Amino acid sequence: MNLKSILNSKYFYYLAIFFLVVNMLGYVSMGAIECVLVFGVVAYAANHFTKNKAIDIFAGLFASNILFGCGRIKEGFEPVDEKLQKCANELTKKACDKNDQCNWDDDKGKCIRKLKEAAKKANEASAITQKAEADLANISEESKQVEEALKLKMI
Repeated sequence: MNLKSILNSKYFYYLAIFFLVVNMLGYVSMGAIECVLVFGVVAYAANHFTKNKAIDIFAGLFASNILFGCGRIKEGFEPVDEKLQKCANELTKKACDKNDQCNWDDDKGKCIRKLKEAAKKANEASAITQKAEADLANISEESKQVEEALKLKMI
């Protein structure tokens, strides 16, 4: 089998159609209409140079994926510890959002549930202290009355 018979084979054409469908579904799902347009323009231009539709399809796919960058390959390095920290913050935020007693603080990147609990306990302690002060004031008033009564009995 020579190259010309492979390029004109119906199976090669079916393979091109398969890749075309998969890529178009990917472009549409990503909302990359510009990639569909690049594919269409290049495939149409390739059709003027060759009458083999499979080659036209592969030329369009080559241009849209490789040259135009519709494969969306992201380059760049992010350290693992930063990725783990982001993941942990996202998971904590999701857990915090599901909990009614918790609020997420975006500035600190922490759940402020514990702060709410601490504030609630501080308010309870304040109320107990105020009650104790009021009771102490009542006791001191009663002790003054008892002292006066004792002084009157002694006189």
